[in-house]
Amino acid sequence: MDHFGEAGEAAERRPVFVVGMNGSGTTMMLNCLNAHSKLYGFPRETLILPYFIAKSRNYDLSVPEKLRELWDDFRSQSCFTWVNGGEAPPLPDYWAELAPGLPTVIDETFLYFARKNNKQRWCEKSPMYAQHIPALHRLFPHASFIHMIRDGRSCAASFQRRWGYHPNRTIYRWKNVIETARVDAEQCGANYMEVYYERLTRDPAAEMERVCRFLQLEFEQEVLSPSRKPRHMGSQADVITESKPRWQSQFDAKRIRSLENIAGQVLNNLGYSVQFVKGSADPSIHRLRYWALLDYSRRISAVVWDDLTRPKKHKWDSLGGRIGRAIRQKFTSKI
Repeated sequence: MDHFGEAGEAAERRPVFVVGMNGSGTTMMLNCLNAHSKLYGFPRETLILPYFIAKSRNYDLSVPEKLRELWDDFRSQSCFTWVNGGEAPPLPDYWAELAPGLPTVIDETFLYFARKNNKQRWCEKSPMYAQHIPALHRLFPHASFIHMIRDGRSCAASFQRRWGYHPNRTIYRWKNVIETARVDAEQCGANYMEVYYERLTRDPAAEMERVCRFLQLEFEQEVLSPSRKPRHMGSQADVITESKPRWQSQFDAKRIRSLENIAGQVLNNLGYSVQFVKGSADPSIHRLRYWALLDYSRRISAVVWDDLTRPKKHKWDSLGGRIGRAIRQKFTSKI
């Protein structure tokens, strides 16, 4: 696998990946980091990096035409055209002089947006990249990984409120994402850190100071105020505020027991208070497939409705493009 070497300008830039189970505060972290004067947070989940990593062997990069094809295929993805006003980011004039490889293509594409915002370092947030930390680490040996962790019962409650997802499937996925990321991150050494959502919202200054130290950035007060306020977020506060868990009131005792029966052991290992501390039973494959079918149906309906009601100026990330990226993410998903 081609990658930038152990030194040089690319090592100084050190890309940042924010990962974790969806609903764990990854968007909040990205938007807070984007408020830093030195770091640009790309505003869309790309979902496509593992797919391009898996398919990169199909491009013979020793042939200029195939290298150009890789550049064009990557920069024309809808996540980039959406952010760039409906057009693909331009091909750098000096593209043929750069190191031929997927890391260069990825880095230069994100740097285009970073430089437009007068920054030289970029951050990407696609939560499910938590399943692909080793591959991203091989691609970018100096990259930093921030793993957002939140009580799995809160994630299950959030997914049920927002999209009607089955809580048991959500916490099963949460358990596997947590365990996969923590094991895989051992390869990253000091380039990996965990941030608990509950601690971040309870003491944002202390946690964001810790994050800035990890990223070798000076702490700036601006990172305590999310630079963007996505409409799907429950809070529209101008600063990070403490989030009170709602799963106790949203779920009855029977549901809580079923959730902890699946993930109680992992919850307990992370320091969360649970009643069934040894719970680690996985739902049957048939139940998981049935729940997934229902969840996907609800999600597709929501995406279609969102596309139909979105103002025309925001339709550059087309329905087809969004579904295509989701399919590509599913193609590389381990869970």
